[in-house]
Amino acid sequence: MNESTRMIKKTFEELSKVDIWRKPNDFSNTIGSLILHLCGNIGQYIIASLGENPDTRERDLEFSTVDGLTTEVSGQAKAELLQKLINTIDTAKATI
Repeated sequence: MNESTRMIKKTFEELSKVDIWRKPNDFSNTIGSLILHLCGNIGQYIIASLGENPDTRERDLEFSTVDGLTTEVSGQAKAELLQKLINTIDTAKATI
């Protein structure tokens, strides 16, 4: 998990916010959506299940978000998306 997080951080440094939310075609997902989906999976299967915590996942938002984390926090910087991933992974590691 540490190595994957390190590589994601490194890659994020090279991407703009536009890159993160760009859809290459109608059949693909954005990088941002994939990060949100990863956070959702980790949250559901590790933090909620193994940690016996409530599952608060909103899976549809993971793929419908187009320019920020959610409608409530639309327009947030890429650093905040990366921080969401880091916080999710840190919580998962503590749970494991």
